[in-house]
Amino acid sequence: MLITCVTTTLAKSGLGIHKNKIVLTADSKDEFVEKINSLLEDENLYAEISKSARDYVQQSFSWREAVLKLELLFKI
Repeated sequence: MLITCVTTTLAKSGLGIHKNKIVLTADSKDEFVEKINSLLEDENLYAEISKSARDYVQQSFSWREAVLKLELLFKI
């Protein structure tokens, strides 16, 4: 399943996302409305962002990545 995300700048920074094509950012009610409407109206934009988001999650939050980070953490 592919979904998109519209989030605030603060929330985006907490996820470590630096590219604009993974999530859309909005910091006001009007910006949220604009970004959500753009996703609803533009199928290509929706497809591009949802695929990029899924790829990002799979690469950044997989079990493999988590284990590698833990192994590095415990190598003292």
